[in-house]
Amino acid sequence: MAQGIVVRITVVTLFPEMFAGFTKATILGRAITDGIVEIELVNPREFALNKHHTVDDQPFGGGPGMVMQVDVLKNCLDSLGTRQETQRILLSPRGVPFSQKIATELSRQPHLVFVCGRYEGVDARIESYLDLELSIGDFVMQGGEVGAMAIIEAVTRLIPGVLGKLESAESESFSSHLLEHAHFTRPREFDGSEVPEVLLSGNHQKIAAWREQDATVATLQRRPKLFARHLAASKTGEALAGKLHIALAHHPVKDRAGEVITTSVTNLDLHDMVRMARSYDLAKVWVISPIKAQRDKVLHMAKKWNQELSTHDRARGWQNLEVVSSIEEMKTMLGQPALIGTSAAGGREGMVNASDIWKIIASKETVLLFGSGWGLTETALAGCDYVMNPILNESQYNHLSVRTAMAVVLDRVVGPLVDSYHPMTQSP
Repeated sequence: MAQGIVVRITVVTLFPEMFAGFTKATILGRAITDGIVEIELVNPREFALNKHHTVDDQPFGGGPGMVMQVDVLKNCLDSLGTRQETQRILLSPRGVPFSQKIATELSRQPHLVFVCGRYEGVDARIESYLDLELSIGDFVMQGGEVGAMAIIEAVTRLIPGVLGKLESAESESFSSHLLEHAHFTRPREFDGSEVPEVLLSGNHQKIAAWREQDATVATLQRRPKLFARHLAASKTGEALAGKLHIALAHHPVKDRAGEVITTSVTNLDLHDMVRMARSYDLAKVWVISPIKAQRDKVLHMAKKWNQELSTHDRARGWQNLEVVSSIEEMKTMLGQPALIGTSAAGGREGMVNASDIWKIIASKETVLLFGSGWGLTETALAGCDYVMNPILNESQYNHLSVRTAMAVVLDRVVGPLVDSYHPMTQSP
């Protein structure tokens, strides 16, 4: 039953015939039939200023191709309603990238006008009469028509009544800045590949948890920048950062000759570790030394910051510092976390990259373990669940201080997310 036109869409195109099948097929066609959406196709040649219906001319300054004329397009736009009555959108490679967020905003507009450029583009002066320029990607097409179709489909499916259930649209890819989870149907087993057992369990809570985890991992692996937006729009980033620890072991570590030694704690290491943990909002900083006098030194510094300098912003970092005698003691206190060792040497089987670590953090508490001196011993690395690939550079010199290595590793682990999510810079 018709419920009245919700959204009117006008497409300004030199090739209206391209939309014939598009406006009749599937969900959009049904929405048009039901009167929820109205689509109007307007050819700008109807507003040309000469008997030849010319809509383009040679570009000033020279160059290949032809440019669509501003006066023709302006006359066309004026015929469609005032600026207050219409949302005017140009499909252009210079436009802002189209996204699900923009689709949602456009679905609330009563009248959308899409201007499809052709040839080498449109006269830039038309921008004064537009509300928005959109691009569907960094690639070259013949014109804006296919892009307009993509946007129209994304927008109209969000209009109430177009889909059977609104949650059908809200639960799909990008609505929560996550890719959609994987889908399965019959047969249960195909060519040796089986449907995940949890999906056959009938336990809706476990199924929902599996789907969320699958969507999270897929987004992180394939679209890290999209995953960053997911963190920014949710508490997920805060929760993940709160499960990441850094630890500096002073034993067992190596000296220049490869012998096992115990190194001394340094003030510079402590201060920089605390600063890094505070900046990235990490869970805790761990200092590992078997020598009681060294542990007491660290505890004395922490006490000074926590009591005498407690109002200083950096004091929050010192409050999250733990001092233990061994790696095993730390693991026991954390309930057997995922332990990721670091080394300047590569070539190990199964080494992980920075992009892998968020997947690990999503499943359990995680510690990035660094070694002072000349790095962790082979025994220490063998006791880790994972070993991270070394920091690569083009020179043969690979002797960064442990503080510098920590900073680089943290930036590589958290860096892809920082543009969109950083606990220190988000509004409360």
